[in-house]
Amino acid sequence: MAANAAEMIAQAAAGARLRVVELGAGSADKTRVLLKAATELQGAVVYEPVDVSVSALEWRGSNRTRDRRRYSDAACDGLHARQRAPIAPGPVDFRERRLVIYIGSSIGNFEPHQAAKAVAPRARGTPDGRRLSAGVDQAKDEATLLAAYDDAAGVTAAFNRNLLVRLNRELDAEFDPEAFAHCAVWNEAESRIEMHLKSRGAHAYRWARLA
Repeated sequence: MAANAAEMIAQAAAGARLRVVELGAGSADKTRVLLKAATELQGAVVYEPVDVSVSALEWRGSNRTRDRRRYSDAACDGLHARQRAPIAPGPVDFRERRLVIYIGSSIGNFEPHQAAKAVAPRARGTPDGRRLSAGVDQAKDEATLLAAYDDAAGVTAAFNRNLLVRLNRELDAEFDPEAFAHCAVWNEAESRIEMHLKSRGAHAYRWARLA
């Protein structure tokens, strides 16, 4: 991305003012490369991050303070929304083109038909000159993937078991997270890693809010 950011921005803008709309922006670490290229090319750009996390959309903290100083001409206009929720387009301006970006490798979390449904409405050509740039993960060998998703430090296992923690907290369930083993499996047919929680024995649980 660093090597081709300037060309990506030039093709997306095509001489017009550019609005960069990012789906699932998060920390926007990768986006800084594009914003830098956009401000260098155009002098000004509008950045519209879309994320389910309100805190991720707030330009605060050391990183965002630094970025705002560095990209002072990148106006930020965040939108709080879920990835699958309809996103209302902003005002149509014939002087503006939009680059919708879904970078990283999150698109790989969807089944193929779900991925198409998630990005297609934002990718269709429209009068406002919208373009889409989506990132996908490169294929890696099985040993590397298993080492990452079944790491020795247990970080991914804790992430996986957090599902049970959330169920306990939000639905008054009674799961014991440690009673379930974290299993990372490489699905060769679908070319993806899958994470499962495998019960270590027979259990009986009550979900208070569903009773």
